[in-house]
Amino acid sequence: MLTDQLDAINANYVRKRRTNGDDFGLLSSQRQFIDYTEYSYTRETDKKLILINFSDRILNLKAEEIGMRVRLQNKFATLPFV
Repeated sequence: MLTDQLDAINANYVRKRRTNGDDFGLLSSQRQFIDYTEYSYTRETDKKLILINFSDRILNLKAEEIGMRVRLQNKFATLPFV
């Protein structure tokens, strides 16, 4: 169930991807925005641990979507994330 949701999120961001040909911030696997690896628990095979890796690109897109504001370190100002 969780991995299906992660694949759906990944497919959603593939559709939103900007077409400038830049691969910066993408993961190097088939799933470029969110990748995951499943590890089986040794004693109980029905339980699994899932390690999720987020790309920099998806974190940047999400920050733009929610309108996150960033604070400049040397100045006392906040600006929108772009």
